[in-house]
Amino acid sequence: MDAWRALLGKELRLNRSLTLGGALVAACVGGLAVVLAYHSQAGSAVLAALMGLHAAYLAAYMLVSLTRDWELTSHLWLHSPQSGRTLLSAKLVSGILSMLAPVALLSLFALWTTAVEIQRIDEPWPVILQYGFVWVLLVAALALYTGVWATTLWVVVTAPRAVPRGLRVLLATTGLLAASVGTVAVRSAPAYTLIVRWGAVHLPLRPIQYDVPGLGLIQPLYVGECLFCAAVLAALLYCAGRLLDRHAEV
Repeated sequence: MDAWRALLGKELRLNRSLTLGGALVAACVGGLAVVLAYHSQAGSAVLAALMGLHAAYLAAYMLVSLTRDWELTSHLWLHSPQSGRTLLSAKLVSGILSMLAPVALLSLFALWTTAVEIQRIDEPWPVILQYGFVWVLLVAALALYTGVWATTLWVVVTAPRAVPRGLRVLLATTGLLAASVGTVAVRSAPAYTLIVRWGAVHLPLRPIQYDVPGLGLIQPLYVGECLFCAAVLAALLYCAGRLLDRHAEV
């Protein structure tokens, strides 16, 4: 555990520029949204859209960080006493912590713009805060999902140098398409509903005038489905780590 914490601290130090860059962009866009809130009552919509884009934050962070480290210090990675799972998990957690800064800034600016636009929104504060909290949780869950997938695909494309790069890219693309089609097929199967759709948690939300049909904000969450998704992400991270270890052994 001490070694893992040391790795996490190193990752946070090495990627401070990414964290500060994300926070700076969030601060600039937040300031623009406040100006829009006072002049055109559109600040909250801008911030909600930017918050949604953070679903790709962790994936971008992992790809940039992994590519940079691999190009500069791949020999250190391959001869590290730590396992591939340890290295990747530390980097993933550092990405999650890095995402907290811009998300927190956007949330503060969202409270500001909402206070300015409260008459136009025409909803009580408790309802606004509930929807905002669920929106942030949804973005965070999507960010984790895309981040783990991006990490796995990066390892598949980059690590096994014995395989021609073109073939690696083809395998990664094929795997991604197969996983996407397979996910849709599995989720639409009756057995999936029977096995996974249990432990419904009904969110205390009511429909509002801005709710988008099909977005799922007022749909119940299922404990079984959350555990299933967590198991899939853990399996992907494990496989990526093992592939990294296999490459180190060659």
